[in-house]
Amino acid sequence: MNLTRASILKRLRPCSLTVLVLACAAASFPARVVAQEKPAHEQQARLPRVSEALQLDMQTERLVGEQARNPAEAVLRVPLRQQLLLDPQGRYRLETDSVYPGPIRFQFLELGLPEGISTVDLLKWRQGLAISRLPAAVARERWADHEFLVPAWLLQRLSAVRGEPAADGSLAFTDAAGRPARLALDGASGRVLWARSAGRRYEYSDYETLAGGLQQPRRISEQRGEAPAWVWQVQAVAAPNTKPAAYALPAGYSDAPADAAGLRATPLGGGSYRVDGLSSGYHSSFSIGSQGIAVFDAPVSPAEAASVRALIEQLAPGRKVSHVVLSHAHRDHIAGLPAYQADAPQVLVGPEARQALRRQLGSAWAAWDERVQELQGPHTLDLGDRRVQLWPLASRHASDMVVAYDSQSRALFQGDLFYIPELGPVPPAFATGQELLDLIQAQKLDPAWIVGVHGRSGTLAELRQALALRAQGIRQQGQGFGAP
Repeated sequence: MNLTRASILKRLRPCSLTVLVLACAAASFPARVVAQEKPAHEQQARLPRVSEALQLDMQTERLVGEQARNPAEAVLRVPLRQQLLLDPQGRYRLETDSVYPGPIRFQFLELGLPEGISTVDLLKWRQGLAISRLPAAVARERWADHEFLVPAWLLQRLSAVRGEPAADGSLAFTDAAGRPARLALDGASGRVLWARSAGRRYEYSDYETLAGGLQQPRRISEQRGEAPAWVWQVQAVAAPNTKPAAYALPAGYSDAPADAAGLRATPLGGGSYRVDGLSSGYHSSFSIGSQGIAVFDAPVSPAEAASVRALIEQLAPGRKVSHVVLSHAHRDHIAGLPAYQADAPQVLVGPEARQALRRQLGSAWAAWDERVQELQGPHTLDLGDRRVQLWPLASRHASDMVVAYDSQSRALFQGDLFYIPELGPVPPAFATGQELLDLIQAQKLDPAWIVGVHGRSGTLAELRQALALRAQGIRQQGQGFGAP
């Protein structure tokens, strides 16, 4: 419905919220129109109260590409919960909780303050005890993004501008980060119908009235660019007595030391190496034999995999990569594969993984089609003076999982079955850790190192320790939302 300023005035009904929206609309009229309404200080008094923090408990499903357990499925529905404590003074506390196949759970705490953002891993398995930090400019933009989840607060910003509605009836304003924005009001109720800013569009429905008369939607559709919309179910409550501790990090976390060593191939012994220092924080690995070179996983982009390829060239000049073993076909583990195209390697994957690679490589698939081999059972790579054993594993995380073991270096290469963070103690394992231990025991392996794509390398003793912690129930407990 298109609304001119005159039609807005005619359709608004006399109620507290209507007077509020009338004040906001009138504030953007020409001065001669504003003069016929209430004095400016009276209009401001009827705007929504934004002196108190607001807590939003939100749930949705994210559609995530190439992360499903079954490689036949291109999109995974990931349940996501978040609790947002939004302070009108420019602070926020955001806890997020999501579960991926495994089940593998992520739970993070993000604190946004005027001086910057600090993020920690509440389960301490992905980031361990390390604090991730972002500057003040990013904190300001994220606070502004969060304000669009409370559309009544946007009316404060609308009241500060003047201008005519656009053809779609929307009104222009500047968001909290100084970015151009627009919103549209419902002429009958005065509520915000939709708003947009910085490539995002929000649509609001199913409003409720909170304490103090604040009108808050219980359903928010958030569209980010061309991606599928997130449809949030929202429960909001006023949080007037929030303690300062809510905006403080839990004890025990610290800034990770700078990695002064840079990009490097860390020896695992016997001609096997793990690549450390990649900008993404991921790791790749490789084994050099007299007749071949095997690379284990290719994260997270062709550019990063090209850095790995350059390290291999330094250690084995003029040699080609003969094999690439992909632990599973999730995008973050295979996206760097094109960096090895000039080597024309054989690519070893788990059952049914070819279809996932075909989707992700797109038009480049033709160059790989004849090189990709699906493993239906145990397989041995002959690198000349060394043998690398491969086993397909129908994991709960990915049914096309492959585990590799180089008996000469006693290095076991796996992806997403076992994690130890770069900074911090051994955390409780997920169920996938037991899958890995079962394979090790069934094949009578004796790994000196368990090498992954995330975190640091671990030992068999640390895997057993992580499973013992899991058995104690620590993993299942996690932390509840709102714990300072």
